[in-house]
Amino acid sequence: ALPIYLRSQTTENLFFNAVASANIQNADIENWWGEDTFYAASLRRGEVDEERDLQGTLPYGGELGKQTSKTVGWTARLQGNYNKYFGDYKHNINVAAGLEASSTKYTGEQWTQRGYYKDRGRTFASQIPTEFTEYWGWVRSNVPVITDTRSNMLSAYATISYSYQSLFTLNANGRYDGSNKF
Repeated sequence: ALPIYLRSQTTENLFFNAVASANIQNADIENWWGEDTFYAASLRRGEVDEERDLQGTLPYGGELGKQTSKTVGWTARLQGNYNKYFGDYKHNINVAAGLEASSTKYTGEQWTQRGYYKDRGRTFASQIPTEFTEYWGWVRSNVPVITDTRSNMLSAYATISYSYQSLFTLNANGRYDGSNKF
């Protein structure tokens, strides 16, 4: 995250804050199961050196999976503060009001592909016979997942408090949030 903070004191009792921040997060995950692993043999419904079972969901090679995600976001806030003592410092009034805006964009994808040969130039088996019916059923149901969302929010808030000689404080708060997620 990259935060920026500004403060301006216009009078003795009044000041303004401005805060802005941005962030970026990336993830790239790849998993691979070779054809000689127990996992690949279980998908073939046999041992590592056994002949291929036509009912297995991995007739040749291994399995490659990929998952990527990227999140980009920012937040900005502007707040005014008024703090005043009076009556020989027996009474205090404190008021704060502000606006806040934020946005987050998330993109990602996830997929799995079978028949993968990492040690053969990162290639995939092709022309798999139709007799491998379980495999072709898996191919039809194996749909990649692609995500692309954005969340925006705009808020306004205010608070006011009155204190008497630090003995008691009365406080009132209010906030309004508007978002594209409601």
